[in-house]
Amino acid sequence: MSLKDCMLVLLAITALVVPVCIILFWCFKRMGFSSTGLPYALFGLIGLLAFTYGARKFVLGWQSPHWLRTDGIIRSAKMTHEGGGRVGYTYGANVFYEYRVGGSNYTSTRVCFGDYTSGDAAHARNILARYQPDAKITVFYDPDKPERAVLETGVHGGMWLGLGIGALFLVFGAFGLSRERTNAGSA
Repeated sequence: MSLKDCMLVLLAITALVVPVCIILFWCFKRMGFSSTGLPYALFGLIGLLAFTYGARKFVLGWQSPHWLRTDGIIRSAKMTHEGGGRVGYTYGANVFYEYRVGGSNYTSTRVCFGDYTSGDAAHARNILARYQPDAKITVFYDPDKPERAVLETGVHGGMWLGLGIGALFLVFGAFGLSRERTNAGSA
């Protein structure tokens, strides 16, 4: 996921936080929680969303080795970079390819589920070395949704990061809410 994508996800999550806070605050009061439990609930909600997103990608990655195959062609492959300044750059590989399924043409840029951008340009260069423009390739596509395709099947490294962070936030939120409920019940 690129820095731009991360920022869009963060913006979408932020847009949800205000109404969710109001609803949670109201629910908490009705269930006997104090308002100090609200941050734990938000951590739990963010964790649930991140874990659900990561789990969906994990399932697709797990299923992808069983998808159907077709021939494709790489139309372009280039390195992307974002950032700069004190943070530095993150590098990714943008591989644009075409393939045909059942008389329809499709395009995609997904190399695999769980790919990631990195501060190390070597990661992107390794991907680009495998996918040169005009090269013929095998594309694995979802038979139920042929527009969903990958060049490399399976579960890849970046997926574990999303699942781990989501689980960590979820556990922290649940633990804090449990502690808050225990404290509220003993008061």
